[in-house]
Order: sequence, then C-alpha cells, then structure tokens
Amino acid sequence: MQFDASEFPLRIFILLFFQFIFLKILTTNKNQFILLLMLGFLSVCSFLWTIDMGIFNNFLLVLILVFFIIRKDFHKIKFIIFGIIFGWIGLVYLLGYNEIIHLFETSYFMITNVDQASGFIYPTPFLSGEARFTKALLMYILSGVLLVFLCFKKDFEVPPFLKIFFISLYISSILVFKQALTRSDTPHLKAASGITYLIIVTIILFFILHYVRKNNFYLTFFKKLNKKNFNKILSFVFIFIYSLFFFEIDLKKVLQFNKKINIYINQENEKFLDKETIKLVNYYKDVSKNDDCIQSITNIASLPYLVNKPSCTRFFTNWYNVTEKHQKKFINELENNKPRLLLYSSKIDIYNFDDEKRIPLIISYIKNNYVTYSKTDDWHFLKRK
Repeated sequence: MQFDASEFPLRIFILLFFQFIFLKILTTNKNQFILLLMLGFLSVCSFLWTIDMGIFNNFLLVLILVFFIIRKDFHKIKFIIFGIIFGWIGLVYLLGYNEIIHLFETSYFMITNVDQASGFIYPTPFLSGEARFTKALLMYILSGVLLVFLCFKKDFEVPPFLKIFFISLYISSILVFKQALTRSDTPHLKAASGITYLIIVTIILFFILHYVRKNNFYLTFFKKLNKKNFNKILSFVFIFIYSLFFFEIDLKKVLQFNKKINIYINQENEKFLDKETIKLVNYYKDVSKNDDCIQSITNIASLPYLVNKPSCTRFFTNWYNVTEKHQKKFINELENNKPRLLLYSSKIDIYNFDDEKRIPLIISYIKNNYVTYSKTDDWHFLKRK
C-alpha cells in the first residue's frame, strides 16, 4: 500500500522543536535557564511523541552535553541535566516504575527488530533505475558539501553558533534518513527529505546574500535597516516562502483552531473510524464482553483502546515478532494467559502479509491450540480448544 507523504511529517515536529530550542540557547542570553530546562525536558517528551524521535533527540542531547563540556560551560550542563532528571522522575511518578521498565523493554524490542521486520533493500544508486533514491543520496552529499564550505571558508565570516547549529541540523537529517531506511520506499524517503532541503535552501540563500552584500547590490530599503532587523526580516520571509512550498497551510483552519480542537476532543471514537473498523470493534466488544482482555494476531495496534480492554499479552501487534526469540516470548505469554479469543486476521489490516513465513512459530502454536470461532469476509476469529 502506498500513501502520500509530506517532507515535514508531524512525527519530526518534536525534532525540529528541539533544534529551535538549541538555536535559541546559542543565540540569546535571555531566559537561558528556562530554555536549558526545556531542552533537557524534551528528553522524556520526545519519547512520548514517538520512540524513534525520542532516540534521535536523546542522541543529539548527548552530543550537545559533550559540546558544552568541551567549552567548559558547566552552568548550561547543570540546567540541562536537571531538566532531564525532572522529566524522567515526573514520568516515573505518573506511570510507575514497572511501566517505565516496560517502555524501555518495548522500545529496545522495536529498535532491534525494525530493520528485519519491515526493511527493504535500498536500491543501488545509479544502477537500479530508481532515480528518486539516487537523488536522495546526492542531496545528502550536496548538503554536506555546502555545510563544509559554510564552516571552513573564511570569506563567509559565519558566526560560530551558526556553524554549530547547522552541524546539529545536518546530524538530525542523517538520523531521520536512517529512520526512513526501515522501509526504503518512496513515501518514507520523501518524509525524511525535508530537513535536507531546509539545509540546502538556507545555505544557498546565505551564499546569495553574501554575494549581494559583497558586491554592494543592496536596495535602498535594506540600507536603512541595521543588521539585526535585516536578519529578522530575512528569517520571516524565508519561513513564509518555504512554508508555501512544503506545508499545506489553510489559514482559515488555523484561525478556527480553538473551536475545532474542542469539537474533536468531545467526539466519540466512531466519528474518526470507517464503517469496516466500527463493525469490527462493535463485534469484538460483543464477543469479548465476558473476557478480561483481548488478543490480536493482526497489526491493528489500536484495538485494545477501541475495544476498551487491555491486551492479554504485551504483543498487541505482530509486526515486530519476526525473530525466533520474540516469537517464543509471545507463545509463552499466550500459554500463560490463555486468551479465549484471538483476532487472527482482518481485511482492515493494511500490513496483512504472509504470517506463515514471517512468524512461523506463532502460527504453528495457534493452529495447534485454537480453532475457528467466526469467519467472514471481514475477519477471522479463533477460540481456544
């Protein structure tokens, strides 16, 4: 299944916000302790946003701490570490120690299995005939070359803080590209390209302005501006133009945000679901009304929430259960908890691949211990023998 993607998907918002806070720390002396606390607090917030962005932000946070250690800026280090500690202690207090342990176990499980579970082989550059994938690699190389020129060519007189920020942004682009490699398809590649485009466009724009300034091609209007105001205006113009190209912004919807968000919060789940999903959820609620938990062998991860019952095992999706080790863990939990019913398959599972090849041990166990309970064109439920 193919889907359209944005160069700036919502999932990387927390990464861009992290970079924005870091840039503010590098460029301002106002409210430094608040910004530093926020940067540290994002250590936990980014994990709650998405696991991959949490890993990326925390990796960047380590590099930033090393950077400040080298500069012997221990004042900044102190507040960042305090923000990290405060955030994680707060999360442990809210969720409990056991939930945090399960969070890290699940995160490790997903990280170590994601490439094997969903990875495609990246097309060979220049030889595969897949121009988009070759172009993506060339764009990363181009952004790196431009960054080298920006940082090391003395003629440009780039402030040190700007060099540090662009290096951090470039590392972010590489991390996001690694996340896209878990699928190596067109939508994921497109969703990983935004930061790279941002770096290239920004540096090229800087080179153009440097040439204009060097050759005195200033308009009268810009001559009347001091350097600070000129940079502010330039930043706003750049953000506006870039947004027109890469973001689908509907100003009418922006103005109605407060009204719309209240409407959405008070809507029932059914308002956001298609007819097939509603039909499945209602049926599952009915057949499991006397059960304490539910269990699915599909990849419909939202079912425990929609049915309003916990998953009988920690594995509420089979997507990552591709290794023999984790298949055996899943089987062990099925054996211990003995769920009465299993959702074996559903047509709304868009990742419904050949499970007998992906998870053969699990399928073998299920066939030996479960029989058909209900089978239609929409779903297949099993019950324990």
